Amino acid sequence: MRHAPNLIAAFAEGERRMIFARHIDGGDLLLLPDGEAKQWRERTKTELRCPIPGCPSPELRTVARHPHKRDGFTHIGGGSGGHSAESYAHLESKGRIAEWLRRRYPHCKVTEEQSTTDRERIADVMIENPNGRKMAFEIQFSALTPAEWKRRHESYRRQEIVDIWLFGSTGAQFRRYAREDRSVLLNPTHEMVAASGQPVYWFNPFAQKIAAAVNLVTADGREYPVPATSHHGELAVYDLESFALFETGFWNEPVRQHHANRDELARREMERQARQAKQLRQREVARAQTLQMAEAEWAQSLLRQRILKRFGGALPGYLEAPIGGKLPVVPAAWQCFLYERFVQGDRDGRTVSIDECARALSGSVAANHEIRYSIAAAWLTGLEKAGLLTRTSNAPWWVGSDESKFLIISREDAERRRQVHAQRKVDWIDPLPLEDDEIETHRPRWDRPRRPSPMLGRARPAPVPVPQKAAVRTCGRCEKPLDPVLWDIGLHVIC
Repeated sequence: MRHAPNLIAAFAEGERRMIFARHIDGGDLLLLPDGEAKQWRERTKTELRCPIPGCPSPELRTVARHPHKRDGFTHIGGGSGGHSAESYAHLESKGRIAEWLRRRYPHCKVTEEQSTTDRERIADVMIENPNGRKMAFEIQFSALTPAEWKRRHESYRRQEIVDIWLFGSTGAQFRRYAREDRSVLLNPTHEMVAASGQPVYWFNPFAQKIAAAVNLVTADGREYPVPATSHHGELAVYDLESFALFETGFWNEPVRQHHANRDELARREMERQARQAKQLRQREVARAQTLQMAEAEWAQSLLRQRILKRFGGALPGYLEAPIGGKLPVVPAAWQCFLYERFVQGDRDGRTVSIDECARALSGSVAANHEIRYSIAAAWLTGLEKAGLLTRTSNAPWWVGSDESKFLIISREDAERRRQVHAQRKVDWIDPLPLEDDEIETHRPRWDRPRRPSPMLGRARPAPVPVPQKAAVRTCGRCEKPLDPVLWDIGLHVIC
């Protein structure tokens, strides 16, 4: 990381020499070979001019710097001729790419500023092989909106031309990510290029370097470099000579490997999602089958018959509350069970806790304790809103906190409260969402013929101790009650 700033600085700047000129009659750019400044001196004065269109002082001369530095051109009278760095960088980029293509693919036709067949686009550099297959190099140093890039890209695609985009290493298209020394920002246009499946390249014509942004993705305990597609990525710099043209575009081996890594990881992710979807479908089928059996069992259960008989043949809403919809159990089954065990009967003044209800459901509701606690809390809160319970804060600390205790009120008070709250709508909401991996699909049993179950039988209230009547003795003469002190005498003092 210590050398990262030098890497980015070297790529973004590099040596900037004017090494291209154009013939006085026009045509393609001409590259000055290094070490031949003296041989080109007279030709430069008479035949060559500044390649920038509209240059106010186009006359050039050669400058011999070899072997210590690169030979190049300069305007007569010195200076840069008033050209911006981006303008000359864009021009030299076209010259570099065209020169590289002519040298690398001599059998192909390479043309600068070549218009497409329908005249809709003018490519910076166009290469056409003997079979008529075309590739267009677009070099972009200035700002470009995603919509404009998309319009140009689709224009090339309609004409069956592979478009290759090289963004500038300076100016609007190259921004360092401030938080990391080695990272470069991807603007919205870069992100759109990456989303289309193309590599995002930056080109430095002076250093003849091409850079790409990569990210490291960890999978199966390994790190895989993949192309950065959003926000920022780590800069990877390569020589122009390492690249080549393929049917799909402009690649070198490391960049091809990065895209292969991305495709492989995407394939694995799709397979993982497919496996999860299959497991989810299987779980849903098993849950539906379990629920179907549970509904049939509940319809024949003795518990349901007892509760229906108690309420005149129809269950009240607070015993069919829509709580725990994903659980493979009939809501009315566990709610009736809790009602019969903890609420109904002569239980005036007793308390019931959420934790007690949750533990009572452990044998019949296939979920972890948090889920059972959650649905029990929602149900008890609904009973409170319906006027059957009241929350208490006087519960002893050893039986639970005041947040998990509900006081069971008398039958008369409960009936009065039900009438008061008859028009109130109870919103039954699960406090905790149910996740698929927290739910099992075993078959609940509300009536087991061989093994005793907490779901069987009528819940009986705990016996209430009946105070014994105090013994009474009467006077032997007046037959009025005697004070215990006079029991041994058997008479009042005045009698």
